[in-house]
Amino acid sequence: MRVVEHQPPNYDYPQGKPLVFLGGPIQGASDWQHQAIENFQSIPNQKYLDELHVANPRRSELDRSKFDYGEQVTWEKQHLVQARENGAIIFWFAARNYDLAYDDSRAYAQTSRIEFGRALGWYDYREFDLFLGIEDGYKGSEKYFASCAEEHKLNIYSDLGEMCLAAATAIDQYEEDVSIGAVERKGK
Repeated sequence: MRVVEHQPPNYDYPQGKPLVFLGGPIQGASDWQHQAIENFQSIPNQKYLDELHVANPRRSELDRSKFDYGEQVTWEKQHLVQARENGAIIFWFAARNYDLAYDDSRAYAQTSRIEFGRALGWYDYREFDLFLGIEDGYKGSEKYFASCAEEHKLNIYSDLGEMCLAAATAIDQYEEDVSIGAVERKGK
């Protein structure tokens, strides 16, 4: 499958194309987002899905002196909404990599936990393609995540590749439903 990656601060996502948002820790985590993109690329073209756009909040290069928190958050919020409306949101709670520098004054995966809570709030009112994965070794809110997953009938994936395949399959099914007129496109 052809994957087109979108990173902040760029807003080059073409409206109407299926988008997957990669939610999960960046700081203190290995580059699991790169692995997710490789997983999507290794999936053969689906029946209706041969190109997938992926919103990756992890910047390839980050000059801390030029980093703008407001710009980053605005980009993430906009792409989360776009993925909810026309694609899927995956949350992968990667285990903390203690070999990487990390500011211990903030909770690990702090922003990701908030974004996941926001997505669950949306899900309370309207279902969309939402996927939750927790890597072995992740320490944080596992019990709370499990209770939320049970409440919303979400699977919890322990393998990133399986979760990526499930997301691509769900998007392909939605694209098929749109093409045969069984549902109207969710996106605006």
